[in-house]
Amino acid sequence: MTPIYGIVKDGRIELTSPLPEGTRVEVQVIAGPGEFTPEELDEFKAWQLASARALENFERMLAEDDANDAPR
Repeated sequence: MTPIYGIVKDGRIELTSPLPEGTRVEVQVIAGPGEFTPEELDEFKAWQLASARALENFERMLAEDDANDAPR
């Protein structure tokens, strides 16, 4: 996997190179504008966990949908 870098501007990530439509991505914060407080780090971890759970649920629903569409 080749890393693609970007910067946050107005709350959105601007990448240094374009990605094909439908590309799945994972965002890792590698450097912030300053030090993060312990509370902010806890919030980042909570959002990461929530995002992982949402992705798992989405993938499970897709798998169930594919199973329901399979010929019998």
